[in-house]
Amino acid sequence: LNSPPGTRVIISEPMWSLVEEAGKIVGARVIRVRESKYDLVRVARRSGFHLIATSGNEVIFADFSPSPDGMLAALKLVELLAKSQQELSSLRDSLPDFQLLRRAVELRGASYLSVLRALAREVQDAVVTITGLRVRVGNTWINVEAKPDRLELTCESSEGSEEALEKLEKRIAALAKDAAKAEQYMQ
Repeated sequence: LNSPPGTRVIISEPMWSLVEEAGKIVGARVIRVRESKYDLVRVARRSGFHLIATSGNEVIFADFSPSPDGMLAALKLVELLAKSQQELSSLRDSLPDFQLLRRAVELRGASYLSVLRALAREVQDAVVTITGLRVRVGNTWINVEAKPDRLELTCESSEGSEEALEKLEKRIAALAKDAAKAEQYMQ
């Protein structure tokens, strides 16, 4: 939101639409790229884009480095806040409204790692994030966040997202049941 008008941003396909909405507010040019972070960097360099963000929680400042750098991202955030003399909470409050759907699937004795691995093997589009996976069900990208005893599912509220969320919830419950049986058998 503190970027100057005309800032060019590349995001990976699974990113929340919030990035595009925030880009509209400040007049940034935001485009989505379907491929890997290396493809995003290649597109950015070829077309002169400044910022790259992936749904895997990576931020790349193409002007400085072709690779993600968490420390640089934190410093850039502090720099933007200092320049605007705003607190992070006020900047966050100024973001556009963003409706999410949420569900939780209890693992009932299954390891979240075994369930996530099984899910990643069977879905066609899956992106590893810091806290789990981001998977596509139909046209809906769903965040699957691992907790010790459950997986939390979150997606944008849009046409078809409720059905996609329900479908994934049922599939994860079945995977958890299978994983719990396998883990019990191994003991």
